[in-house]
Amino acid sequence: MTRLLLFFVFFLSVHHHGQCYDFGSVDNPCGREPATIDLPKREGSNGYTIALEGHVNPTTYVPGKTYHVTLRSTPPVSFKGFFLIALREDDIERSSGTFRILDNIQSEVQPDCPYAIKDHASMTKTRITVEWTAPPIGTGCVLFKATVIQRKKVWFMDDGDLTLRLCEGDDTNSNSNDESLDCCACGSPKYKITFEGMWSSRTHRNFPGGYGDHWSDLIGASHTRDYTIWEYDGMSTPGVKQVAELGSPIALEREIRAQGSNIKTVITAPGLWPAIGNMTALFRTNRTHNLVSVLTMLGPSPDWCVGISKANLCTEDCGWEEMKVFDLQPWDAGTDSGLTYRAANAPTRPQEPIHAISSSFPANEQSPFYSSSRVPIRPLARIYLERIELRDTSCDEPVNTGEDDLNLNHGGGMMVKPGMTKPPMMVKPGMTKPPMMNKGNGEDAPTMPPKQMPPKEMPPKEMPPAQVPVEQMPPKEMPPKVMPGTGEEVDPIPARPRRPGRPVIDCMMTEFGPWSECSSTCGKGTMVRKRMIKQKPRNGGVKCGKTKEKKRCTLERCPRNEQQRNRDRNCKMDKWGDWFPCSVTCGEGVQKRMRRVKKPARGNGRPCEATIEERVCFNPACQL
Repeated sequence: MTRLLLFFVFFLSVHHHGQCYDFGSVDNPCGREPATIDLPKREGSNGYTIALEGHVNPTTYVPGKTYHVTLRSTPPVSFKGFFLIALREDDIERSSGTFRILDNIQSEVQPDCPYAIKDHASMTKTRITVEWTAPPIGTGCVLFKATVIQRKKVWFMDDGDLTLRLCEGDDTNSNSNDESLDCCACGSPKYKITFEGMWSSRTHRNFPGGYGDHWSDLIGASHTRDYTIWEYDGMSTPGVKQVAELGSPIALEREIRAQGSNIKTVITAPGLWPAIGNMTALFRTNRTHNLVSVLTMLGPSPDWCVGISKANLCTEDCGWEEMKVFDLQPWDAGTDSGLTYRAANAPTRPQEPIHAISSSFPANEQSPFYSSSRVPIRPLARIYLERIELRDTSCDEPVNTGEDDLNLNHGGGMMVKPGMTKPPMMVKPGMTKPPMMNKGNGEDAPTMPPKQMPPKEMPPKEMPPAQVPVEQMPPKEMPPKVMPGTGEEVDPIPARPRRPGRPVIDCMMTEFGPWSECSSTCGKGTMVRKRMIKQKPRNGGVKCGKTKEKKRCTLERCPRNEQQRNRDRNCKMDKWGDWFPCSVTCGEGVQKRMRRVKKPARGNGRPCEATIEERVCFNPACQL
């Protein structure tokens, strides 16, 4: 009791005395620039993003519909202050839609500007979410604009993903990524997909306690636009239904493989028992098979899944995405009408389309995700698509049309220790477990039809006798190796002798990107710019040049001498610890986590940031 009281007193102190940032002025209360920072904004977005929960790259909104708008950072970056506003594109002096605050601890309405949201206290945060009701029909396009204060005098505004443009149209509740975009990229890159489970009793209320929480085997593919594994408002195939209801990928894998030339790589990874950890796998794409779809069942559940559908890895500038991240929300396969995790089997007749599950739908208190205050569901999982290799394939060469031979299972499932057995599959009443076969190591695995391979006969390889004695072999002429001097241009590099009968392919490189900011804030520093290799040379083609260039930059003289600068040291912080339990056992409370200072700041070095971070936590409503 004493510990709880001390924590509550501490919370009140931070909550009431924590500094919040001021924006605008008396003459312009809706001004979006910080009122107390005298330095100009930094260029770019620094990884900060405005997003709609449950939507990937949204472009439209439905008039009058309610959405959850999130301003978030890219870990490990955080922020302290923010300003978020929605404006009409045809008149940026007018607001568009209405906001409603979901978290009174982190957010508040801007004084004298009721259609803007700002920080309530300068505590460290990684995301804030507000509810936004779209404007009426005829409003046109809407611009969400955000200002983010990372720390003290470092701030960003409007650039990149800090502006989100939505136009009036139909609903786009889909985890797709503009699959209609024509892909003009060259090569056959290899990607690593990582599924990170984030669904637990600590992050989601009404978690299915006891034995059985798990993620089923991950299943999906890289494919063409002519094939759809699953999508919102589409009907579940028998294979998707078996994943959603039983967690078995067997039927869906058969459906995928039956697509033949529409598939590049079948993606599989073992599930997670219990529902913690990561699943990983490798796959390839090319310009015709540039879409990725995967799904997995959260269990136990009636027919609930998470996943991505038709995520496009091509970029508009004919390149390949280096990294894409998706926060996953639950969806219903439309085949079972159960409302709770362990609901009895209740087939949906007639079958319904795949639809999203939210805190307001289904509007039933039995649903574990329902919230009377419409607090958005925290992501259940996150998917990372990371490019790790770019295979040498010329744009002039034909693209593979059949399934790729890469079908690696790099699953991050639960490690089964000696003497332990994997939990059995959850089987609902009236449903039968897929037939199993023994793998030879004590585990059962779903049966797959045996693959008949004809015997391969290899004729003996005959080696003709050498016609030239070793003494008479002509010496191999090696050109002298020339090492360029410092600062010498090495692009292009002279080509090697060309091999007759093979096409000569020169190196292809992108243009250099823009120069980075100067590495120093005063005095001398360096700037860097980079470019990428689109096509490596073949058969004696011109070699690739350097991918990175540096140059010096000189800013105004630093206000302190060199000796003082050597004494300065930036603060170094440790990693955040785990979240403490919620401050209350029912209703709305607060959680906190802490980190320590590894090395304190010295001289004029960057000061230490917050050592305590807080967030809202929710428990079942208190009984009166």
